Amino acid sequence: MTLFLGFPFEIEMNERHSETAPVRPSKDGTGALVLVVDDEEGVRESLRFLLDRHFRVRTVSSGESALRALREEPVDVVLLDLTMPGLGGVETLAKIREVDDAVEVVIVTGYGSYQTAVDALRLRAFDYITKPVNSERVLSIVRRAEQSRRHRHESSSEDGFESLARQASELLDAISIERSSELGDGFFAKLDSVRSLALALHQRIAGRTSVLAQNLAESVGELQRLLPREGGFSTRRALDRIHELLRPLSQ
Repeated sequence: MTLFLGFPFEIEMNERHSETAPVRPSKDGTGALVLVVDDEEGVRESLRFLLDRHFRVRTVSSGESALRALREEPVDVVLLDLTMPGLGGVETLAKIREVDDAVEVVIVTGYGSYQTAVDALRLRAFDYITKPVNSERVLSIVRRAEQSRRHRHESSSEDGFESLARQASELLDAISIERSSELGDGFFAKLDSVRSLALALHQRIAGRTSVLAQNLAESVGELQRLLPREGGFSTRRALDRIHELLRPLSQ
């Protein structure tokens, strides 16, 4: 199968790959490990072909496999497709942060716009790339992300409040980006105000943080009541996780 990537070369893929392909050493000896998470085999192998001259590369086809890979060895950069079957992008992103909060995540999306860039940054993603991928942009972003990861690892870790508040805000933003068709307009209208409240908590904009956290928890509860009786299970689990994150902040 010949796959055109949107940059001046083509690659031939003559063999099928398993769901979790083994790590190949980079051709230039770089030790940084990049994890590519995408359910499309063509995208995974395209990115591997591009990156494995410069980094160690591991590819997986699902969120579940990504989490197993992160637990097996330290990963420097994750290229994450948010729209995947099974464990969805929202849950995968949340669980990635639980396993390794400092790993740099680059969002892979099928469309590009100003709003895409804004949403990616709100997710605390390092950056985003669009399909079909541009080789120079991908390499530039991954190199910068790896440098940022190295710097983050060398610097002191953030305090407990910062980590919990950021994860809560990040999850709400991810729900907004994924925008599941199972959820109604009323849910997303409420979600916008809840995201603003989460941002205020994260940035400690006004009031006591414990009061802000309590107000946010109540607003998340209102979101949960707007969920459909059937469906929306991924979003429900994400909101439950937000409640867990807020519990120590509201005390």
